[in-house]
Amino acid sequence: MQDLSMWATQESESEEDATRDLEKIEKYNKYEWQDIREIKGNALLEHYKKELSIPSIFNKGFFNALWSGEEVYQCDIVGGEPTFEMVNPNKLIVLRSGSSSKIEDADMLVLWDFKSPGQIIDTYYDVLTNKDIEYIDRLP
Repeated sequence: MQDLSMWATQESESEEDATRDLEKIEKYNKYEWQDIREIKGNALLEHYKKELSIPSIFNKGFFNALWSGEEVYQCDIVGGEPTFEMVNPNKLIVLRSGSSSKIEDADMLVLWDFKSPGQIIDTYYDVLTNKDIEYIDRLP
Protein backbone atom coordinates (compact mmCIF):
# COMPACT_ATOMS: atom_id res chain seq x y z
CA MET A 1 0.00 0.00 0.00
CA GLN A 2 2.89 2.34 0.80
CA ASP A 3 4.43 1.80 -2.67
CA LEU A 4 1.05 2.38 -4.30
CA SER A 5 0.46 5.63 -2.40
CA MET A 6 3.97 6.84 -3.30
CA TRP A 7 3.30 5.99 -6.95
CA ALA A 8 0.01 7.92 -6.87
CA THR A 9 1.57 11.05 -5.34
CA GLN A 10 4.69 11.27 -7.50
CA GLU A 11 4.71 12.91 -10.86
CA SER A 12 6.16 10.63 -13.49
CA GLU A 13 7.94 11.85 -16.58
CA SER A 14 5.90 9.77 -19.00
CA GLU A 15 2.90 7.50 -19.06
CA GLU A 16 5.11 4.54 -20.01
CA ASP A 17 7.23 4.99 -16.85
CA ALA A 18 4.09 5.21 -14.72
CA THR A 19 2.68 2.03 -16.31
CA ARG A 20 5.98 0.18 -15.81
CA ASP A 21 6.16 1.25 -12.15
CA LEU A 22 2.55 0.17 -11.60
CA GLU A 23 3.27 -3.23 -13.18
CA LYS A 24 6.23 -3.70 -10.83
CA ILE A 25 4.03 -2.94 -7.83
CA GLU A 26 1.33 -5.32 -9.10
CA LYS A 27 3.88 -8.10 -9.68
CA TYR A 28 5.24 -7.62 -6.15
CA ASN A 29 1.75 -7.83 -4.63
CA LYS A 30 0.86 -11.00 -6.58
CA TYR A 31 4.19 -12.71 -5.85
CA GLU A 32 4.01 -16.04 -4.02
CA TRP A 33 6.97 -17.85 -2.56
CA GLN A 34 5.84 -21.15 -4.12
CA ASP A 35 5.83 -21.79 -7.83
CA ILE A 36 3.17 -23.90 -9.54
CA ARG A 37 5.30 -27.09 -9.45
CA GLU A 38 5.77 -26.86 -5.70
CA ILE A 39 2.08 -26.15 -5.10
CA LYS A 40 1.00 -29.15 -7.23
CA GLY A 41 3.67 -31.40 -5.71
CA ASN A 42 2.60 -30.47 -2.20
CA ALA A 43 -1.06 -31.09 -3.04
CA LEU A 44 -0.16 -34.49 -4.52
CA LEU A 45 1.89 -35.40 -1.44
CA GLU A 46 -0.97 -34.43 0.89
CA HIS A 47 -3.39 -36.48 -1.22
CA TYR A 48 -1.25 -39.62 -1.05
CA LYS A 49 -0.53 -39.13 2.66
CA LYS A 50 -4.28 -39.51 3.24
CA GLU A 51 -4.96 -42.16 0.60
CA LEU A 52 -2.07 -44.45 1.60
CA SER A 53 -2.42 -43.79 5.36
CA ILE A 54 1.27 -42.87 5.61
CA PRO A 55 1.13 -41.44 9.17
CA SER A 56 -0.48 -44.69 10.37
CA ILE A 57 2.21 -46.77 8.64
CA PHE A 58 4.93 -44.64 10.27
CA ASN A 59 3.33 -45.28 13.68
CA LYS A 60 3.32 -49.04 13.03
CA GLY A 61 6.91 -48.83 11.82
CA PHE A 62 7.97 -47.43 15.17
CA PHE A 63 7.32 -50.92 16.57
CA ASN A 64 10.02 -52.25 14.21
CA ALA A 65 12.41 -49.60 15.46
CA LEU A 66 11.84 -50.76 19.03
CA TRP A 67 11.97 -54.43 18.12
CA SER A 68 14.91 -54.65 15.73
CA GLY A 69 16.59 -51.26 15.99
CA GLU A 70 15.64 -50.03 12.53
CA GLU A 71 12.59 -49.17 10.50
CA VAL A 72 12.43 -49.62 6.73
CA TYR A 73 9.73 -48.53 4.29
CA GLN A 74 9.23 -49.38 0.64
CA CYS A 75 7.85 -46.84 -1.81
CA ASP A 76 7.00 -48.45 -5.13
CA ILE A 77 4.67 -48.26 -8.10
CA VAL A 78 2.48 -51.35 -8.46
CA GLY A 79 -0.09 -51.55 -11.20
CA GLY A 80 0.53 -47.92 -12.12
CA GLU A 81 -0.33 -46.72 -8.60
CA PRO A 82 2.09 -45.66 -5.87
CA THR A 83 2.35 -47.85 -2.79
CA PHE A 84 3.92 -47.29 0.60
CA GLU A 85 4.62 -50.30 2.80
CA MET A 86 6.45 -51.09 5.98
CA VAL A 87 9.21 -53.69 5.48
CA ASN A 88 10.17 -56.17 8.17
CA PRO A 89 13.89 -55.43 8.75
CA ASN A 90 14.49 -59.08 9.67
CA LYS A 91 13.52 -60.11 6.12
CA LEU A 92 15.82 -57.55 4.48
CA ILE A 93 19.38 -58.34 3.46
CA VAL A 94 21.54 -55.27 2.78
CA LEU A 95 24.69 -55.79 0.70
CA ARG A 96 27.09 -52.89 0.67
CA SER A 97 30.72 -52.09 0.21
CA GLY A 98 32.56 -49.50 2.20
CA SER A 99 31.95 -48.37 5.73
CA SER A 100 28.64 -46.53 5.38
CA SER A 101 25.88 -47.69 7.70
CA LYS A 102 23.13 -46.02 5.67
CA ILE A 103 20.71 -48.25 3.79
CA GLU A 104 20.56 -45.80 0.87
CA ASP A 105 24.29 -46.39 0.26
CA ALA A 106 23.77 -50.13 -0.25
CA ASP A 107 24.78 -51.79 -3.49
CA MET A 108 21.89 -54.25 -3.31
CA LEU A 109 18.81 -54.85 -1.17
CA VAL A 110 17.30 -58.33 -1.02
CA LEU A 111 13.81 -58.64 0.42
CA TRP A 112 13.30 -62.26 1.49
CA ASP A 113 9.54 -62.76 1.42
CA PHE A 114 6.89 -65.10 0.05
CA LYS A 115 4.16 -63.90 -2.33
CA SER A 116 1.22 -65.60 -3.93
CA PRO A 117 1.24 -66.08 -7.71
CA GLY A 118 -1.45 -63.42 -8.03
CA GLN A 119 0.64 -60.88 -6.12
CA ILE A 120 3.66 -61.61 -8.32
CA ILE A 121 1.65 -61.14 -11.51
CA ASP A 122 -0.02 -57.96 -10.21
CA THR A 123 3.31 -56.47 -9.18
CA TYR A 124 5.42 -57.37 -12.21
CA TYR A 125 2.81 -57.59 -14.98
CA ASP A 126 4.54 -54.93 -17.08
CA VAL A 127 7.81 -56.91 -17.34
CA LEU A 128 6.38 -60.44 -17.51
CA THR A 129 5.73 -62.10 -20.83
CA ASN A 130 2.65 -64.24 -21.47
CA LYS A 131 4.88 -67.32 -21.19
CA ASP A 132 6.06 -66.18 -17.74
CA ILE A 133 2.50 -65.58 -16.55
CA GLU A 134 1.40 -69.02 -17.74
CA TYR A 135 4.36 -70.61 -15.94
CA ILE A 136 3.52 -68.77 -12.68
CA ASP A 137 -0.16 -69.77 -12.96
CA ARG A 138 0.81 -73.45 -13.35
CA LEU A 139 2.91 -73.50 -10.17
CA PRO A 140 1.47 -75.73 -7.41
